[in-house]
Amino acid sequence: MKKRILSIILAFLMLAPFMTQLLAPAVSTADDGNGISACITGADTAITQFAAGEIGAVLEKCGITVSEADAEWTICFLPVQEELGEQSYTIHVSDKTIEIAGGDENGLLYGGLEAAEQIALGGGPEAVKESEGSPTVLNRGIKFNIPLDMRTPSYTDAGDAAQLNMEDMWDIEFWHEELDELARNRYNVMSIWNLNPFPSMLKLEDYPDVALDDVWRMTLPLDGSYNGTATDMVRPEHWENYEVIKKIRIISFAGYLLAAASTFVNPFLAYIIILALSFVEILLMCLYDIKIGKQIKKEEKQ
Repeated sequence: MKKRILSIILAFLMLAPFMTQLLAPAVSTADDGNGISACITGADTAITQFAAGEIGAVLEKCGITVSEADAEWTICFLPVQEELGEQSYTIHVSDKTIEIAGGDENGLLYGGLEAAEQIALGGGPEAVKESEGSPTVLNRGIKFNIPLDMRTPSYTDAGDAAQLNMEDMWDIEFWHEELDELARNRYNVMSIWNLNPFPSMLKLEDYPDVALDDVWRMTLPLDGSYNGTATDMVRPEHWENYEVIKKIRIISFAGYLLAAASTFVNPFLAYIIILALSFVEILLMCLYDIKIGKQIKKEEKQ
């Protein structure tokens, strides 16, 4: 009897995983989308690719498959049509083809963003209507007080917002998100304000100790005693009450050239090119100094 009970228990344990699968409710693996597909063409520049990415994202949220070809819907960025005017666009809808035209690259961007918004609001490409747009104000932007460092403050660093966001100023992902959001809202200008940003941005060979290699944030509590004119933004007591929140490295101008050249040619070749340019620059400076020296001697003789 005991052996039989043990056999039943053992058999149940062996069959339990299979019974769980049999008794579990059926889960459909079919595509939850509506079977509609769309392709985006003509986005062959960085600006139009951004707009195409926005369109693709809202299409996928609507359950529409984005494919490269053989799609039910086609969304096409046309070549620039300068006669439309600066930053202007038109959207033409025919059958299941949406054509976006722009007077320049920014016009194509704004036309693409308009199409993306119509798709998002209407639930699919069929919601896109014939439309056009042109700016009343060509330059639309924001003033950005940028808190880089306690030693290179902006005009609003005597506030919690600047201090708490100082570390984000050195995060490239913050700038990707910020600039993308500005583009979505049709801003095309950012005015960056700072009392003296250069130690946080530049490294000069003649003044190597000026460039900062870390980021400081004040730790003293902030109050309403700051005068608001930014003349007392950095006080003597701040130099003894700060924290280092990030290490940074500022490369020289030659380094910037090397980094830029490396994106187009082999890094070693770029290095050789920069060395050659630096040698030419030094040679020209020497010749200039010799010329000035001769002029000074000539004037002294006279």
